[in-house]
Amino acid sequence: MNEDDGDEDPTAPPVQLNARPLLELAAAELCHSLHDVSERRLRTLGKSARGALLAATVAAKTVDAARVRCLCPGLEAVALVGAGVSEGCVVALARECGSQLRSLSLDGAVAVRDSGMAAAAQAFPNLTRLSLENCRVTDRGLCAVGASCAALCELNAAWNGANISDLGVCAVAAGCPRLTLVDVSGSSVSDRGLSILAAGCPGLRRIGLRQCERVSEA
Repeated sequence: MNEDDGDEDPTAPPVQLNARPLLELAAAELCHSLHDVSERRLRTLGKSARGALLAATVAAKTVDAARVRCLCPGLEAVALVGAGVSEGCVVALARECGSQLRSLSLDGAVAVRDSGMAAAAQAFPNLTRLSLENCRVTDRGLCAVGASCAALCELNAAWNGANISDLGVCAVAAGCPRLTLVDVSGSSVSDRGLSILAAGCPGLRRIGLRQCERVSEA
């Protein structure tokens, strides 16, 4: 008698399902109707679900301060990237996450000015990774980072143009001695600033310097 082909083999290994893509798909569907979900309900979601929803709202360019306020509490890594991110989003993030946040990306968030960056730096003293690529941050913003983020290990401030100079780099060197990676590509940083950075951050392993015209060739 032949066995039914539909019977399961008890010796076969269990099928492993990756829940992450399913979570991301569900988040992408839900992010457009978040305004119909109460803030209290959103806050009861787990960190993974809220993180996926936040990423989906950013991707859909529907992120705002209210969504940030609901989705960010307890998260240790947040990426608020793109031109749709307002300074209000960063202020809301600062209020909700505070010292819990370890990694923050504001890449391309051109609406966030130095004042917002200063508020964020003061609220996130335990940041170890900060990415500010192409977001119009200036030396003033980097000075705020240097004054408040002593635990920082990685800083990406690339492609902010002449707004980043030796002044900002020196402030970071003085306040963030644990830095191992710094990218200031496209800036007006000079050899002097790099020397001070290297002296202030002895563990520095990599410095991004693409299109830094004031840096001499090694």
